[in-house]
Amino acid sequence: MELFISFTLATLISVLSMPVLIKWAGPLGLLDEPNERKVHNKAIPRCGGLGLSLAALLTIFALAPFENPFSSLLIGGIIIVFFGLLDDIFCLNYKWKFFGQFIAVIWVLSQGIYLRYLPFLGLEAAPVWLAYALTLIFVVGVTNAVNLADGLDGLAAGIMLMTLAAIAFFANHVGGKDLALIALAVIGGILGFLRFNSFPAIVFMGDTGSQFIGFMTAFLCIYLVENVYITLNPALPLLLLGLPVLDT
Repeated sequence: MELFISFTLATLISVLSMPVLIKWAGPLGLLDEPNERKVHNKAIPRCGGLGLSLAALLTIFALAPFENPFSSLLIGGIIIVFFGLLDDIFCLNYKWKFFGQFIAVIWVLSQGIYLRYLPFLGLEAAPVWLAYALTLIFVVGVTNAVNLADGLDGLAAGIMLMTLAAIAFFANHVGGKDLALIALAVIGGILGFLRFNSFPAIVFMGDTGSQFIGFMTAFLCIYLVENVYITLNPALPLLLLGLPVLDT
């Protein structure tokens, strides 16, 4: 029942918040202006990512246990949204984007979500310095890969929707209810956004949304194979997130 509530609540918040955010996109500076590198010929709000991320974060805060590692994931998501929103409004230099991503990732992995076991390195846990370094590279890489994939209506959101559905299925199958709940909250936020992003799109997700769903999905993949379903191959996150990575 909680899984159904998580999905429904996040979808409802996302759907209801989109028209309000679209209305205020201009005053907030969240308009994607047309130029020679873009296919749209009029300004379109890029506030969809704010709506979907708020829907997911509020649902997670309301339903998931506020204790590590889920509380650290919630805080990391808030950091990503903060820097993503600044980027959507002020078009930050890439150094500031990476700075925000590094802070969020380092915070979450320091609280216990990281790649302990690595493919092709046996059954022993990897040295901490190597595990931390590869986790940082992997999550920052996926976050930016999803950001780069956000070039067509519904593309990045659709890819992450399928990945998150797989995570929710595996987690629920082995009793990882809290992980499935979080994955479904993000799915609900994405579906509410896609209601307004299907062609012809009237809202874009912007860097806020693409970075948020990439960040959350990467860490949820890691938590699935390292903490919930440890008999899975540790290379599974690369398989689930292979499309945006290869596309990049």
